[in-house]
Amino acid sequence: MLPSSPHFDSPFLPEPWRCRPKDSAAALFGTDFLKLICCPVGCRKGGSLLPTMVAPQVALMNVTQGEDVHRFEKDILNQPAGHGVQEALYLAAFLSKDFQEVCMPLLEALAV
Repeated sequence: MLPSSPHFDSPFLPEPWRCRPKDSAAALFGTDFLKLICCPVGCRKGGSLLPTMVAPQVALMNVTQGEDVHRFEKDILNQPAGHGVQEALYLAAFLSKDFQEVCMPLLEALAV
């Protein structure tokens, strides 16, 4: 079930990402809070959430409640194959156009 109104860069979650530049969109899907991260020139990891890359990078994070070590975030995009792709495509439509142009093709490639 897809949500009707996503929340952008939710103020309820501390931002663990140090991206250059990045855009994100998040929404509640059933009982799961999912956050799509798009880094057109790669993300610099602010922990162990994603590997550091210098290529376009996209992640769909499943975020649980809590703070610091009690909060859990895990990239669930395409793990296993196809998992979270439709939700990520939905959220990608709410990214800015420049970010859509870079990250949408990465997601569409996973949808095949």
